[in-house]
Amino acid sequence: MSIWVLSGILALAAISILLLLVLRRIFLPRWGQKFKDRRHEIEQYLVLAVSSPVDLSGTTKPDISPREFPLALAAALDLVRSVTGQDAKRVAQIVDHWLGRDTLQRIVRESGRGQIIQVLTLLSNLDDPESKRTLYAHLAHADPYVQLAALRGLAQRADDEELPEIFEHIPKMDRTNAAFMADVLTQFGPQSTPFLVALLPQQTEESWCAAIIMALGNVGDMTTAPHIVDYAQSPSVQVRRAVARALGELQATDVIDTLHLLAQDEHVDVRKDAIVALGSVYTDQTYAVLLEALDDTDWWVTYHAAQALLKIGSKGEALLLAYTNAQGPHAALTQQIMLEHGGTQYA
Repeated sequence: MSIWVLSGILALAAISILLLLVLRRIFLPRWGQKFKDRRHEIEQYLVLAVSSPVDLSGTTKPDISPREFPLALAAALDLVRSVTGQDAKRVAQIVDHWLGRDTLQRIVRESGRGQIIQVLTLLSNLDDPESKRTLYAHLAHADPYVQLAALRGLAQRADDEELPEIFEHIPKMDRTNAAFMADVLTQFGPQSTPFLVALLPQQTEESWCAAIIMALGNVGDMTTAPHIVDYAQSPSVQVRRAVARALGELQATDVIDTLHLLAQDEHVDVRKDAIVALGSVYTDQTYAVLLEALDDTDWWVTYHAAQALLKIGSKGEALLLAYTNAQGPHAALTQQIMLEHGGTQYA
């Protein structure tokens, strides 16, 4: 008897699960479409408010329920990414008015990473003291990506006299992706150069060291080249790659010997980055380095060496053609690259 009862219970459970799956299949697309339509409606409100010749940020306020706040935030961030300057500021002001500053502060206190970053990105386009204090406070957040969002916001808003305080806090931040950090540090602009140079020797963690080096290259101050070169023999592959990329950005011929050295590095990724950089900055000695790189054991190094020679100009093209005609080890590859670059003239 108990077996029949158990079988009946299991059958009912299976039917219930099947029914739930069917209902989910029916209603989930409808709910999804409903939210999609509502978000589009909110986006239209935003576009109308931003494009109005009259400042409507403090007057119009559509009926947005608390459950729709994430839709409004997402719509605002999409619009902020597509506009610049005063238009981005107006979008932020409008959503700040629609949702209320108390609501935005509650979101950053209670929500997860995604919504916190959305709010911080929005606040970075405002200019009131409270929003700036919120950005400062989140430099010490437990999540490193929230820290980066706060730092990015301050890069957009910080005055020159605030840079010492910001850069004093940076070493206390958690380590994260070097490329992300380099991008954020770059946004502080040329005025950040002395702070970046001072920060560099304090770093013992390779991702931070690499981030600062790449940021120095991106900022483009030639006087920083000697500081970057000091790290060309770092035991860290990530740091040596950062040096190659930064010197390529600076295009400083007075330190090109360092790029020539990195083009022969033991690690393939370092060689590749140095070869790419040599397509932008070169001297007469560079040709020999690139020709040697054509025989590299790594396909990508050979590819980028050929591309660098073509990028340099007519002399590089002539040397690459001579290598191909002499049937070098990778002649088939270089011939294909030349055909893609110049068509039938290299056939």
